[in-house]
Amino acid sequence: MPAGNYDVFICYRRESGAAEARLIREKLVQKNWRVFLDVTDLKKGYFDEALLTRIAETPNFMVVLSPNSLDRCVDRRDWLRQEIAQAVKTGRNIIPVLMPGFNFPPDMPPDIRDLPRHQGLDYSHRYFDTMIGEIEQALERERVEIEQRGVRVASPQEIFGDPARLVGLSVSSYQLIQFIGAGGSGLVYRATQKSLGRAVALKIFYPLADSHSRVYELFERGFRALGALDHPHIAKVLDFGQGEMFDLSVLYTAVEYVKGVTLDEWSRNLDGQPDAGRLRLLAALQLAEALCAAHETTYTDQLGFEVRGVLHGDIKPANVLVGGTGEIKLLDFLLIDLQRLQDPRVIPPEYLRREQPLTGAFGTPGFMAPEQEKQGLVTIKTDIFGLGLTFRSLLAPRAPHAVAALMALHNDQGLPKSLRDLCEQMVQSSPDLRPPSMRVVLERLNVIYKTTYEEPGVFAKAGRWLRRKR
Repeated sequence: MPAGNYDVFICYRRESGAAEARLIREKLVQKNWRVFLDVTDLKKGYFDEALLTRIAETPNFMVVLSPNSLDRCVDRRDWLRQEIAQAVKTGRNIIPVLMPGFNFPPDMPPDIRDLPRHQGLDYSHRYFDTMIGEIEQALERERVEIEQRGVRVASPQEIFGDPARLVGLSVSSYQLIQFIGAGGSGLVYRATQKSLGRAVALKIFYPLADSHSRVYELFERGFRALGALDHPHIAKVLDFGQGEMFDLSVLYTAVEYVKGVTLDEWSRNLDGQPDAGRLRLLAALQLAEALCAAHETTYTDQLGFEVRGVLHGDIKPANVLVGGTGEIKLLDFLLIDLQRLQDPRVIPPEYLRREQPLTGAFGTPGFMAPEQEKQGLVTIKTDIFGLGLTFRSLLAPRAPHAVAALMALHNDQGLPKSLRDLCEQMVQSSPDLRPPSMRVVLERLNVIYKTTYEEPGVFAKAGRWLRRKR
């Protein structure tokens, strides 16, 4: 079998789809896709297990379906059936290309029964270039989703074992000092940057599949934006890079180390304090300042163009730390540059069937706006929605879930009605009903805080006293 990695495996019925498969392969190769064409690219004598292994190693599986090409699949030994079954079993991104006259048979064998559920493309000689463009879109969606999600060559436990045992080892110029925790995309350690002797939070991303060579380019592009963030309530991204661990290449990011607790834990610890309401509202104000600053940040992209706005994409209490003096730090921005490359209209069914990490490809379940969860959209309005849910958790920390938190906010007469109304508006199902920008949210919170907790003037006091007497 030839060495090298491939982007797509093309499968076809020899007697009826070979010419079309070769044409597709030729065009994709011209566009710099790495294509494996069924047995054509196998060395002599490697037809059986080597073929199935190649399918399992290639992220995309394209099958050219000519009329009656699935009729022989009733036989378990049929190679077209075995190839399709291997793609289904190993969770490949399956792209059926349907030739004129093809129809799925009414009774499909159980191991390939899922094939009709995958979005198929119609083969067309007349509109061949358009069809190739659609194929490229399908391949690009899967490539970006894989790179963003971080396809693992093995589970973190298989590679690293107990994460605590890595303490004392080094990744690039960083020595791991203490294991902090694990998330959906990597392991987080308190580490020391040996060249400067400073403490950082080092996130080691789970190893990525070797076949996705563009991931470092996209990783670098994402952190160009994050490196531009400069606000006292945003944990500063200090460095990113690639290092070696157990003979594996791993990606890492170094972020300002914040010693503190998560937002929800901090809020629960305020229960019973006389100024708990003021401190919680002040924390909400600081969070709004941080997110507003991110949305208004400008930076220069890799092509030299000025870009405005850095989205977070994964706002939740666990991504907010509170230091010992009460300072708020927003952290763990998603790699939005990767998400922007994804077509938000389609979520491949393979993703829905896979085990979802704490933070999935589009955010964290339970803290996503409907359009983010269903379509993969990440916008200013989805960030506002996530912040609204985070405000609920902050202001009603004992509520078991979001709906209960909303009821608690409405029943808590100690909170201004204007604050409860703002939280409710931020989590509206329709983006059009949410505040138009974080600047608007911040201004409203400022007014709420000043009118609720800052000392009013003597005339304002007198006016309220007179109104109460009427």
